[in-house]
Amino acid sequence: MRRIARPALGIAVAALLVVGCSAGDGPDIGLPAAANPPATTAPATTEAEVESPSTLASRATSTTRGPATTADADDVALAYVGAEDSGVAASSGPAVQPVVLGYVNEEGGTRSFPEATLGAQAAVDYVNTVLGGVQGRPLELRPCAVVTAGDGERCAARLAADPDVNVVLAGVISREGLGGPLLAGLRGRKPVVLANPLTTGEFVADDAYAFTPGAPGVIQGMSVFAARYLPAGRPTLILVAHADTAPGRAAYTGLARPALDALGVPSVGVPVREGASAEQVAATIAQAGATATTAVVVLTPLAGCVAVSGALRQVALDVPVVASQLCRGRAMADHAAALGTPGEVPDGWYFGGTGFSYSIPGNPEIDAYMSTITDYAQEHGLAGLDPAGFAGPTYGSVLAIVRLMNGMPGGVTTPAQAREAIRSFRGPMWGVVGPMACGLNTSFPALCGVQVGIQRYVDGQWVSVRDGANGRPIDPRQELVP
Repeated sequence: MRRIARPALGIAVAALLVVGCSAGDGPDIGLPAAANPPATTAPATTEAEVESPSTLASRATSTTRGPATTADADDVALAYVGAEDSGVAASSGPAVQPVVLGYVNEEGGTRSFPEATLGAQAAVDYVNTVLGGVQGRPLELRPCAVVTAGDGERCAARLAADPDVNVVLAGVISREGLGGPLLAGLRGRKPVVLANPLTTGEFVADDAYAFTPGAPGVIQGMSVFAARYLPAGRPTLILVAHADTAPGRAAYTGLARPALDALGVPSVGVPVREGASAEQVAATIAQAGATATTAVVVLTPLAGCVAVSGALRQVALDVPVVASQLCRGRAMADHAAALGTPGEVPDGWYFGGTGFSYSIPGNPEIDAYMSTITDYAQEHGLAGLDPAGFAGPTYGSVLAIVRLMNGMPGGVTTPAQAREAIRSFRGPMWGVVGPMACGLNTSFPALCGVQVGIQRYVDGQWVSVRDGANGRPIDPRQELVP
């Protein structure tokens, strides 16, 4: 086997994870617009199979989650952040100096991700009202939105010059033209925690840190699973359906194919153009030489996933499918219903993610988060926003930052202290499996997470296969380096 080198991805992989945008008005981040309450799912745990963060709010589900009690959720969170006094709220008043966390999010324009702000605001509210703030001081978000060219540079200048800000949290920034100037302007001045890294500029930044494996890690983990851990054994060929775009092609040629090559499993790319029909994708699959010993990895947006599912039925190819979280959504549920197999996704498909599923109860941190975020969203009229998409990692990043600050005598009082605390962080990240290795990923320096989870949808239930819930996550570092 050979070591996987960093691919030249451009803005690759970013398009694979941008699962939904909503328009909004105004350049400054406030509370997101109100909508309808989210649905949540719950599965049975069986021996082998799971899923990853996705759009719960828009999905019909076959099971329901039993919510964690408030006391249980509080105890879990208090233990995680290292708070000493259960239920003690942060002090307030003019004499108490808040701990300020800079916050940047892409919000208010054509692409808008208000659910990330929901996660950040809910976490700050919970930290202050239940977890004692940061060493007794209230935590405060200082937001700056990026919408158009120039906003990244503007926000960087504002937060870099703010003496109260020692660390900056980025919710979602889906475009290099926004994130690049932001990271460049803050580099060496204020460390940035990336809650939901999407672009190559974020993956390779050297003064920004994401407490997840990011899209590169998830794609490699999916590839490892497809090559080594399917119940039927090693496939003789893996078809990788990818978006027929520069990012989609790079996700295959720069991440999936090198991983499969390293494991000795041949692969063929199946480009899926935007708007392609099931018939068109079926023709491409037939040309790829698919056989009964094939497995399929899907790295396309939701519409492409639906086309791939229909194509596999048309060519009568009943093989294991390992998909990204983008294959979950209303269009897929409608597709499954039209085929006479009602459910969230096609029965039997596997899904890759960051190690725990928002749809599988039993993990104390995920259960506590779902209970807290649902209550917060309903109280503020925001219940229609997806609690299991970009909100989850943003919420978890806030709690991880508070954990780091609580662990330092006197708290974090300078950017240098914040940077050192982040670089030394070895986990756990709230709701993410495995240890952290900040700064040690030679291919993608910003990615601290190293392990990936695989789940499966079976008979209307989400079940763990190889993930944090059953103690069997996949670590691509160990699998792909001899």
